[in-house]
Amino acid sequence: VSGYTYPTIYGPIKASIGNAFTIVQPTNGLNFVLPAPQQIGGIADFEPTKMAGWLSTYQLGTGGDSYGGQTTLSQAAQLTLMAQQLNDPNYGRLLNILRTGVTNWLTYQAGDNKFYTYYPKDKALIAYPPAFGSEHYTDLHFHLGYLTSSAAVLAMLDQTWAANYGAMVTMVARSYANWDRADTSEPYLRTFNPWRGHSYADGLGDSLGNQGNNQESVSEAVQSWQGLALLGQALNNAAMTNAGMMGY
Repeated sequence: VSGYTYPTIYGPIKASIGNAFTIVQPTNGLNFVLPAPQQIGGIADFEPTKMAGWLSTYQLGTGGDSYGGQTTLSQAAQLTLMAQQLNDPNYGRLLNILRTGVTNWLTYQAGDNKFYTYYPKDKALIAYPPAFGSEHYTDLHFHLGYLTSSAAVLAMLDQTWAANYGAMVTMVARSYANWDRADTSEPYLRTFNPWRGHSYADGLGDSLGNQGNNQESVSEAVQSWQGLALLGQALNNAAMTNAGMMGY
């Protein structure tokens, strides 16, 4: 059959003789951190005074579930990066907000209302309180992607934190993106379909009244993979970085 092709919605498929194949997609890397903003005299120019005001008054949002409570971490991470680039005097305060917020999700003490629980039978790590069906493994790359990308920034800025909590945040990332076929604690690439070339959101494949799977939010899916790539860089984990670049 070698030499034959047939059309698909992804383009022509080439038929070949063999029992395995490899997909290769070149990458030019990922520019996660942009240069510090500066005034250029444009109509909607950067306003240092306004930025300084935001950085000096920012407090972590009050989202209470696995989605709202972890999306706020992403905002804290971005503002902390901005403060560091601008040499803003609030950098230390913001870094502490980010550190406290991320660590709160990765640790548990009696009475805590934000934490992760691992289910060995289903091989899944779920953030509590759940939201949008995450209790049955839906949207894991969205919810956990916010934690992963925020923890990646924190690990990059605070190497002591990375040494103490790197293993735990790796466990969170592995729950939606397990890149190690030898690791059976989580399914291999739980939320990603390499053949389709994109993630899937519904944990049981029956969202919206048994209408099948979905990829509800491409932007949040992309964030989960860029966060994985950055976390791999911060933790010197080449396999994690490679998986993040593949998904991205």
